[in-house]
Amino acid sequence: LGLADASGVVITQVASGSPAEEAGMQAGDIVRQVNRSRISSLEEYRSVMSRAVSGDSVLVLIQRGTSKFFAVIRK
Repeated sequence: LGLADASGVVITQVASGSPAEEAGMQAGDIVRQVNRSRISSLEEYRSVMSRAVSGDSVLVLIQRGTSKFFAVIRK
């Protein structure tokens, strides 16, 4: 598939008005890290995100195509 690193979680859908949409995430983006921790599965992503409480900011490393950038999600 042309990916040197197969880790991460592919975003398939972003709900309108959600914190993910507000952070600029799009369908097709790949979440590589959450709060500087590498993510290798959907279960791992859910586990890390579930530890954040309402009002927390979560730092995510996103890959979109060949570009990578950080986004902040307000939970």
